[in-house]
Amino acid sequence: MKSTARSRANDGKLHVVPAALLANADDNRPNLRKNRSAAFEGLDAANCGFLVLNAKGSLVFSNHAARTLLDAGDALCEQDGALQAASPAARPILRAAISAALAPQIDTGNPGSIFLLPRQTRLPIIIAAAPIAFSAAGDAKGIILLYDGDAPVRLSISLLRRLFSLTNAEAALCVALYEGSSLRDFAETRKVSLNTARTLLGRAFIKTGKKKQSDLMRLLGALTGMQSLGAGFVAGVTAGLIGFDAYHRSLPNLRLESLLQENLQRFPGFEALVRFGEYAPGGTNKRHSHSDCMEIIYVMQGAISTALDGGEARLTKTGEAICIEADVMHQGRNASEHDPAKFIVVKLKRKSPPASVSF
Repeated sequence: MKSTARSRANDGKLHVVPAALLANADDNRPNLRKNRSAAFEGLDAANCGFLVLNAKGSLVFSNHAARTLLDAGDALCEQDGALQAASPAARPILRAAISAALAPQIDTGNPGSIFLLPRQTRLPIIIAAAPIAFSAAGDAKGIILLYDGDAPVRLSISLLRRLFSLTNAEAALCVALYEGSSLRDFAETRKVSLNTARTLLGRAFIKTGKKKQSDLMRLLGALTGMQSLGAGFVAGVTAGLIGFDAYHRSLPNLRLESLLQENLQRFPGFEALVRFGEYAPGGTNKRHSHSDCMEIIYVMQGAISTALDGGEARLTKTGEAICIEADVMHQGRNASEHDPAKFIVVKLKRKSPPASVSF
């Protein structure tokens, strides 16, 4: 079914809304053919389909793998931004997946976020749905991942060479075997002897740490899935589609600027770090802890709500400070949805590499 939201021009590339337009996606659908975001297009490298929904459950972005599934129409399709199941039996499944994608909180331990969307003649589509905790794209509220077990994925020769120091010939043999060729098929295609092909396989065993071809194939299968999903993941983080506070320097949610880093003369092995921070309106960071330092936060403007150890949030207003001990799980957010919050954070820590645990 044709879509008015996304289209492929003569260059064959996916045309999507830039982040600045996503906040008004419903009003800017005709402009989608004219605007492209290279970061979003990077998701086309993923074999996994990415569907991004706004707060109304309407589709605002789909990558190439998802577009292929939507165009096939045997599991689900799109009409004017609305996702539709191909069969009546699949409609409640799709509705449940959309609801999970728009849930107010992410529950990583909830197996209910995984769904199977049936198809008549092929394997079902596996769906994983989750809300987006933060996105630089203003109207991106939920994400649905689609995995098609029938979709072919070509393993990267360059990836195998980099990970295992394989030669081009050794990597090419691994890819050929993974795609179903035999040693004899490979030898005939490459115009080498069967003994040469066996030698290449033996070297691949040594470099990958495997002793049997079946073990090597399992390893290559795992790499294939991560290769395609990882390419889309990195592109999604770059686009601000997937939000993690580890990337706060490039996202408008939270900005931190280093002001001072000094050794503590009377306490060898310790140092003090001072940073200026600013939350965007409604901004938040990820729940985390620091195993090597104590943190003191002084609020210069606005108010910050801090949840400690998953308990009740504590509000720190302008001119007030909060002290967070080492190993205490905490999450901060701007208490205002309309105004920024500015603060100074002082960390007293050991000089060893910082250890931070996030959940």
